[in-house]
Amino acid sequence: MTGWWRRNRVALVATLVLAPLTVGIVFQNEWGGFREGRPVEPVDVAVGADTDFGTTTWRVDGADRIRWSSDPGVERELPVGTDLVVVRMTVIPHAIVDWASEGCTLMLDEADGDRLARTWEPASSSYLDLDLDDPTTTGCDSTRLGRYEAAVGFLVPVDAGEDADLRLAVQTVDQLPRYLRITL
Repeated sequence: MTGWWRRNRVALVATLVLAPLTVGIVFQNEWGGFREGRPVEPVDVAVGADTDFGTTTWRVDGADRIRWSSDPGVERELPVGTDLVVVRMTVIPHAIVDWASEGCTLMLDEADGDRLARTWEPASSSYLDLDLDDPTTTGCDSTRLGRYEAAVGFLVPVDAGEDADLRLAVQTVDQLPRYLRITL
């Protein structure tokens, strides 16, 4: 071992130990923040089951599929080659927040096992013509007080869900990274 290696061995060992440790700490801090702001931990729920999640009880009552070529599809003027998947749900805010419903983000996912194939955002409410207590309630409404029924429609290609499951994802900011996942 030359004189230079002997004189600098403590600094070299410290560098070999501290460099990976620094990278690991920075990576963990950044990854933790990234993960906390994204829906990565699904809570699987069955259709029709009441689920307390956040400050609200959620229940998906069912889903209907309207083909573009059917009479209801023609009445709604659905684009050719699409279906409208309408998900009906009941939302019951808890009394601890003055019965006000929390807002949420709703997405429809097509998944084969744990592999996510495609995702859709809610369609324009102009496609919805539903028999609800309040026809303007199309999804989560943070201004609503007390229990309410809601519906949300997703415009999907006709082949959506043929070879994979369609799942509704319900995300609320205060529960991330957890989210509700309901297989329709």
